[in-house]
Amino acid sequence: MAALEVLGDTQADQQVLLSQSVVATSVLYMIYGCIMYGLALWYTLLELELDTEGNLRDKLQLFQMANIGVRCCWWAIMTWLVALIAGCAIFGVYISTTLFYIQETLVNQETLPVPDRNPVYPECPTSCLDLWRINFIDVPKSKSCRCQPDTLTAAVGWLDDAQGNIPGCLVGAFFMYIVGGFWRAMIGKQYATIQKCQDVAGRLAGGGAAPAAKSSRADQYQPVPTAGRGRGGPGGRAGPGRGRGRSNAV
Repeated sequence: MAALEVLGDTQADQQVLLSQSVVATSVLYMIYGCIMYGLALWYTLLELELDTEGNLRDKLQLFQMANIGVRCCWWAIMTWLVALIAGCAIFGVYISTTLFYIQETLVNQETLPVPDRNPVYPECPTSCLDLWRINFIDVPKSKSCRCQPDTLTAAVGWLDDAQGNIPGCLVGAFFMYIVGGFWRAMIGKQYATIQKCQDVAGRLAGGGAAPAAKSSRADQYQPVPTAGRGRGGPGGRAGPGRGRGRSNAV
């Protein structure tokens, strides 16, 4: 931004948008980091209540809903971080391109005559910088030629500083993405653990009534004793069979 102010009568909307995006993303990232910390603290308190009180169905469902909402918003932030990394990389290319043009112009000024004032486009000599060639800089065509060596040298200093800050922007955004992925995995694990606790609690609650139901069915379908064919019949009588036929014959 300072380099554009030095060149005069120029502006770059992309540069302003990128700087605002970096600041807004950092603030939003910090806020959601605090939200995730609160969610992790809530999860710890629920674990303590589960150990002491047992089943907490309503609270567990409320935690799951909050967990899903935070994860959905976090996916949006992570997607935006990818776009921010790409934007920083593209802006770094723009800075390098502008810096190359200015340095090339300064080299030409060492061997070619420099006009006393800025010519009007398209009469922009090789010893002057033609800003109309740089796509991301908005400048009137009639004022796109810059020839003053002092102005170009000052712009080089500012662009060097900006180019040195681009790697820090990329590394910082990438580090935020890695840490965000770890946080996303952590809250996903918490959701799975809570879901498992609910399943186990439901099985235990349903298993308490199962033995009673099983015993009632067993009583209902008990086998009825029937008369046997030998001497073991009911009442001590000899049942019908070969033994009785032999006694009558005797």
